[in-house]
Amino acid sequence: MGVGFAGTFFVPSARKWGKRHLLIFGTVLLVASSAWAGAAGMNYTSMLWARIFQGVANAPFEALINAIVGDLFFVHV
Repeated sequence: MGVGFAGTFFVPSARKWGKRHLLIFGTVLLVASSAWAGAAGMNYTSMLWARIFQGVANAPFEALINAIVGDLFFVHV
């Protein structure tokens, strides 16, 4: 759910401002939310919100990987 919600924000902003800042933001948020989920223990509400933020943090990698590979691939003509 978080990936689908955040994808609607990340794809247009990557086209307008570039991909690098989104990938750095996603990495930082993914590390922080993973630490949060690890520290949540048996608290279901805290674990749920940490997993939602992990989905949001994973959205740039899910949405932009095809464009990144396309940018790296050089077509010989």
